[in-house]
Amino acid sequence: LQEHGGPFALEASIHLTTITAAITKLEANRRVAREQLEVETIETSKLRHQIKYMSDRVREEIMRDVAAARASNTEEMEQLRKDLQTASQHREETVGK
Repeated sequence: LQEHGGPFALEASIHLTTITAAITKLEANRRVAREQLEVETIETSKLRHQIKYMSDRVREEIMRDVAAARASNTEEMEQLRKDLQTASQHREETVGK
């Protein structure tokens, strides 16, 4: 203020010191917020990547499970056919006697 020709008052000095401290604090808060934003951005990017490929993984798991269930059902049906055939043969042998 002295440079501009006005009297340099103690009150103005106190206000400038307070303003400087507030600006310094705001700058520190801005840096912390920016760091947090960067961390959240990275985490969000990771989640988007996981979600993007999740449907493919789920589809593959379902296809494997369906194939396994079909194979199991085929084996069980084959065993039931054999059991039915054996029972029919025993019945025919029993009726034939």
